[in-house]
Amino acid sequence: MADAGPIGLMRQDLRRQTALTREAVERADAADTPIGELRQQVAELARHADRIDAQLGSIDRLGALHEPEALASLRTRVDTLSATFIGVRAHLAQEEATRSDAELAETVERVRIETEALKSIRGADPLPDTDPRHGGAGEQNTGEPPRGPKGTG
Repeated sequence: MADAGPIGLMRQDLRRQTALTREAVERADAADTPIGELRQQVAELARHADRIDAQLGSIDRLGALHEPEALASLRTRVDTLSATFIGVRAHLAQEEATRSDAELAETVERVRIETEALKSIRGADPLPDTDPRHGGAGEQNTGEPPRGPKGTG
């Protein structure tokens, strides 16, 4: 296929947008992200893209100079489809980020609760926050080694 001209590039971009969006929907569905009817709607958009691709192929074979109005109309439809595909992917990416943030916050909270429970079971933290050797907020770290008990350092 000689997709080197502007029509060919438009066709390639439309196919790429379609494929990327289908993949994004598949990934979201596999990750149990709620996608509602997006799978069916993206399939319908893909059918439109296939029809437009076929029409662009016909115009490319005939020569774009013979069909300038049809080409302009198809270009508008390609732009509309591309913007819609980009919007779907942006929505799915935002959903994934939101879910990831929520899952991370939940995990961090569970770890915090677990460490608090372990502290209460085992007693005081062996590395208290006040120990300057461990970056705590107690004595200021002067860069000197810590002194031992009185008379030893």
